[in-house]
Amino acid sequence: MTNTAATAAAYSGRSGGAKGALMADEAKISAGSDSEWSIDGFLRYFKFVHEKMADHAFAWVLGAGASKASGIPTGGDLVQAWLEELCERHAPPNTKLEKWATAENLGIKGFNYLDAASSYPRVYERRFRDNPDEGYAYLEGKMCNTDPSPGYSYLAKILEKTNHRVVITTNFDNLVADALQIYCDTFPFVCGHEALTGFIRASMRRPLVCKIHRDLLLGPRSDSRGLKRLHESWAGVLRSLLSHHTPIFIGYGGNDDSLMDLLESLEPGEIRGQPVWCYYEGSVVKPRIRELVSQHRGVLVAAPEFDVLLALLGHQIGIEPLDSVLEERTRQRINRYQERILKLDTSKHPLLPAALAATFANLGGWWAWELKVRAEELTERKELIYRQGMHQCPTSFELASNFAGFLEQSGKIPEATEAFDRALDIARERVDTDERALTFMAATIFRVSRDPESDETSALLNETRQIIHKERDWLAAARLAWRLVDAGWSDQDAEELLNKALSYAPSPSTATGAQLDALARFYNMFAAFRWIRRSDAKEAELYFRRALEITPEELTIIGNLGGLLLATARSAEAVRYLERAWLGTQGATRQLDAEVAIYLGLARRAQRDDDSDMVERLRSLFNADFKRSAWSFEAVLGAHRELLSEGDRAFYELCAQAVLDKAKVPEALNAIRRRTSEASLAGQESAAPN
Repeated sequence: MTNTAATAAAYSGRSGGAKGALMADEAKISAGSDSEWSIDGFLRYFKFVHEKMADHAFAWVLGAGASKASGIPTGGDLVQAWLEELCERHAPPNTKLEKWATAENLGIKGFNYLDAASSYPRVYERRFRDNPDEGYAYLEGKMCNTDPSPGYSYLAKILEKTNHRVVITTNFDNLVADALQIYCDTFPFVCGHEALTGFIRASMRRPLVCKIHRDLLLGPRSDSRGLKRLHESWAGVLRSLLSHHTPIFIGYGGNDDSLMDLLESLEPGEIRGQPVWCYYEGSVVKPRIRELVSQHRGVLVAAPEFDVLLALLGHQIGIEPLDSVLEERTRQRINRYQERILKLDTSKHPLLPAALAATFANLGGWWAWELKVRAEELTERKELIYRQGMHQCPTSFELASNFAGFLEQSGKIPEATEAFDRALDIARERVDTDERALTFMAATIFRVSRDPESDETSALLNETRQIIHKERDWLAAARLAWRLVDAGWSDQDAEELLNKALSYAPSPSTATGAQLDALARFYNMFAAFRWIRRSDAKEAELYFRRALEITPEELTIIGNLGGLLLATARSAEAVRYLERAWLGTQGATRQLDAEVAIYLGLARRAQRDDDSDMVERLRSLFNADFKRSAWSFEAVLGAHRELLSEGDRAFYELCAQAVLDKAKVPEALNAIRRRTSEASLAGQESAAPN
């Protein structure tokens, strides 16, 4: 458990007593008086409002104290640093700061060193009055290279998952937006300048961050003039937001007049609900804050530091530490980045592989060697680079697995077997990562394709199943299932893996961008199995359509759904899908393109329409060749047997065989030539004069 989580657990484990059980509607608050709540009472109030008052939303008002744990100094810390610099520049040597820092020496009326933080804007102005750009650069330097502290992870999830999605802050930093980007799948509207306030509404679809003193890069307001009066554009917006949201003040000391003046100008009742002002335990609440809280019949809460407080609030509504989320998202981002680099199209830019290999050579790691392999054209050199890479990265099961696959493709089966065994040994030792499931999957597929009946293959398949199930690797389960179908393994084993993958897979509403693409591929795979291997067209259609909802332009799914509709006698709808796939597959050379050509050809011949363009496309594909995988045309062909002439039926059955079996291609090409010649002769006869 993290320190923050442990501290939060300690707080939540305390006995609140009668005061801890205080609810908002039970609080005795008299007009004109402020009220003190315990932290336990506030937490229960927050949970009650969240769960029982769905139309009630909180707004988070954050001051500099909320950023301290992230490494950003508070206003008081900055004032102290600036005073020390001013003293060093202008005071006689060896002068003590507390003696020199007076209203007279600083030229700041009413300055009190014991309450220096309240003079933040005037000290800032004194320090940087001769060079405002230096002030901006100083603040940028303090706020760059900072990561959101754990409290911001809880806040980010609250902003993403609840209706408490408004932040009003005097801070310039980007910690809220950064936390949403790191931990969540949403991004906020950040209003960092008064010129953007016209885009703010009281009810927003996404989290809203109002930087009332501007963004760090947009001329932040730190001088006395900028902090004296809130810009009129902000005044109306904040009034509207506070009329719809109950503010929770965290880490805000009320040292700027701009926001405080606005809050004080509001009439009792203009702020929705009871404002909650959290001040740090052991600190003194300023009279001005007490009066403001009393004016709006709010409450004061002695609260722990920001990270602990947000952990406690998050726990009330079911949000727990997100370290595992961060680890998973980071791993996915790295994998996605590597995958996209490795998939960059080099066909139009032949210098790219060498450029990438040179760029990443100094970084080391297994994928730098993989890039070097892909930059090399000669097979002999590729093998040499793989061996060098394995020498440099002896514990990389990813590189070992890729090397084994390369040897298999090169026809070096004994060496590939040895390489896969090495990859498996490495993966068995590396229990710290679930990526090893892919290595086991690759090795299992290799064994299945080479020796499907052996005890060794069965044992490896069982071991791979266990790893996939333990790590709930739904994508590895789905890929392995389809490859087992491809290799002719039992449908029962494949179905068991696909059903497990379905139970492990995230829902579309919770999947990330990369996961969504993978989820669409899996739904397509699951649907294809249900249709082709289990003759369950109803469930197959359901998952084809779910896949299309995620990736509506994916041609494979469009073509598969079109084929299913054709097989279930819905020709008109089928043709609409198939023609979309037909247009998208022009110029490609894949099995999908041949499948679509056959589907459309069957549909046209069933209506006695011309199919010559489909026949020509099949000729081109058979001549070019393509990679084949398991499929079946039986359902579509069966639905059209009574609708076709004997010649059309025989022709398309032969073409379907050639799509799945390369040995049938010569016979199919001969049939295409005969069909083309017959069509040409028939055209000449019809054109001859009577």
